[in-house]
Amino acid sequence: MKPTEAKNGVRRHLQAMTALDCISALVFLVFLTSCGGGGGSPGDTTPPATTASPAAGIYGSTQLITLASNEPATIYYSADGNMPSIGGSNTISGPSPIRDIRVSSDTTLLQFFAVGSFGNREPVKSETYVVSTGAATGPGDTQNYFPSDSGNLWGTWVTNTRTGSPPDAYPNSMTISGTKEINGVTAVVSRQSNPRHIMDVDEYLLKNSQGVTYLGNNDQFDAITNQFVPYQVAFFQSQPGSSFVQANKAGLDYGSDLDGDAKNETVDLKSIVNVKGLETVTVPAGIFPNSVRIETDLTLTVTLSSNKEKIAATAIQTQWLAPGIGPVKTVTAMSANGLSETESEELTAAIIAATFLRPATSLTAGSMPNSVAVGDFNNDGKLDMAVTNQGDPSKGFADSGVSVLLGDGTGSFGSANNLSAGTFAISAAVGDFNLDGKADLAVANFGSADVTILPGNGDGTFGAVTNLPLAANLNPTSIVTGDFNRDGKPDLAVAVGYGFSNATPGHVSILLGNGDGTFVAATNYTVGGAPKSVAVGDFNRDGTPDLAVANSLGGSISILLGSGTGTFGAATDVAVGDRPESVVVADFNGDGTPDLAVAVNSFLINNANVCILLGRGTGSFAAPTPFVVDQVLGAYLHSVAAVDLDGDGILDLSVAKEGTGSGGPRSNNVSVFLGNGTGSFSPVIRFAPVDGAPASVAVGDFSGDGKPDIAAATVANVAVLLNATP
Repeated sequence: MKPTEAKNGVRRHLQAMTALDCISALVFLVFLTSCGGGGGSPGDTTPPATTASPAAGIYGSTQLITLASNEPATIYYSADGNMPSIGGSNTISGPSPIRDIRVSSDTTLLQFFAVGSFGNREPVKSETYVVSTGAATGPGDTQNYFPSDSGNLWGTWVTNTRTGSPPDAYPNSMTISGTKEINGVTAVVSRQSNPRHIMDVDEYLLKNSQGVTYLGNNDQFDAITNQFVPYQVAFFQSQPGSSFVQANKAGLDYGSDLDGDAKNETVDLKSIVNVKGLETVTVPAGIFPNSVRIETDLTLTVTLSSNKEKIAATAIQTQWLAPGIGPVKTVTAMSANGLSETESEELTAAIIAATFLRPATSLTAGSMPNSVAVGDFNNDGKLDMAVTNQGDPSKGFADSGVSVLLGDGTGSFGSANNLSAGTFAISAAVGDFNLDGKADLAVANFGSADVTILPGNGDGTFGAVTNLPLAANLNPTSIVTGDFNRDGKPDLAVAVGYGFSNATPGHVSILLGNGDGTFVAATNYTVGGAPKSVAVGDFNRDGTPDLAVANSLGGSISILLGSGTGTFGAATDVAVGDRPESVVVADFNGDGTPDLAVAVNSFLINNANVCILLGRGTGSFAAPTPFVVDQVLGAYLHSVAAVDLDGDGILDLSVAKEGTGSGGPRSNNVSVFLGNGTGSFSPVIRFAPVDGAPASVAVGDFSGDGKPDIAAATVANVAVLLNATP
């Protein structure tokens, strides 16, 4: 091989290594370091060479480390993550050898150097020790710069410019795909996938309260990294201006013969990580303030075995990690032998576990729960739940009904009290229909085409039911309350259609309340095909309730403006995309005008999204803006709710998503979009897994801590996700 070809080979290897490790979601940079020296006779300028015994590795018990130099010298070392220095407050020193340095924490970065008798100083070296039986101490990842929950997914766009080559660009994705046991240590698996990889690459990372440690990878083309793992990736206690040596290794096997002499070359590697500070970063996925900026200086020196010629390559990599998100931008500048290459990677989207929600608690209700309504049914000041149960189809939905679960104010609920309703109960609304100061229930029954009224007794029980018939062949799917004729008595609006799969225009049925628990016969208003959800808001700001209806087979939202007398004008349809399933009314941009959020399922393009329609205050809306939840066949959004989950005073979105996988963001979950207060939402989705396909979401402060929680009817049970926001 010609020398130029050998040098190009080094450059390509450097590029491959940095591309593999810099992109990884939890890794700042994973490399590497160069050599020490040897010997030391009088007048010699060669620095001492210090080694640690035993060497870095994963151990099953506490280790006693010895640092020894190859000549008389003073050794300086630190084990707190900060680089040692002469006279440094974190630095311990003594004459060589220094024995019995105790390593018992599950991760310890030992950094050291020596100064010889003639004042020659060697570069700082490092060894990382992992003790599988130890316990790390440290502040932990308080800002969640390294989200490591299984299922987390990051999508990025990579651009690359290289000397002598046309620019290149391609998508990349990284997923926390699970865990792997490595010598008694449980590592998270970070999987890289992009069109430039021959195969997906798994990297193994240990995250604990102290930091993140790199334990290796399965890349068959990386002959170097696994020779010197483990090594430290990050320290959570690092402050701006701090730095540490990731590795400083000499004489590693390069894994290739570059000069054609049938011998592999050797390589020296050195990498120093510097914490630069906090910055605001703008990328396609959004604007991310307080992102920590990390800079890594990497040197790779290959020695050709045929003539001992040295080929040097360098890289400076800068990475920004946003709190709660992880890596949002990485820029790597590489050079070798007059050639250069720059690679930039920016976040386009991400799906991250919703750490502000505690893991779901499953509650038993009736047969196949499908919706949740929230109210205080026993007048104790604590929120309870009413859950509609469609019933078992194999039993003709005979076990359909509504379950009442009384809350204790701590987030726990008592056993379900199962009550009868009509056939295939599908939706419930809470209101004081007889004006006695006690919460009552109205249940829409899809199968029996009627509404069941259950008057509350104020103690968690309910009186004799009344069934209100709807028009023949009209199946109700959603029910809400409102005072449509402004007489101070709650009325009902019910979305009704001709079954789930019939595109014939449906209706919204208005039942005006008499204030004694009875209602006037329904008046029907035509809407789109297969209406699935109805919501109330004052869209033209005239002080009168209006209606928005999501038409699943109509692909639209029908807007019906109220007159204030209990009647409504003809529907105006707004196209939103295929199969809108749920609509919620809220002011998402803070202008005092109601807006709409619609859960949409575009089968033709595999695009499950939430569309935002900003209200103009005239009864009309701006064009819908979609926010994608998933783009895979089978994903389906059933329900959406507006709620401030992260406590920033800005409304967010909670979405019931039926998934396609057995874990992670594509499983059954509650997906969350965090709002920015302008009517837009972060493209970074948070997800909270639930057991069973969620059919609806409801919001309430079930634990009494002043923070909203979520309840989801999942067909299998009711999942309660309590808010964990500090």
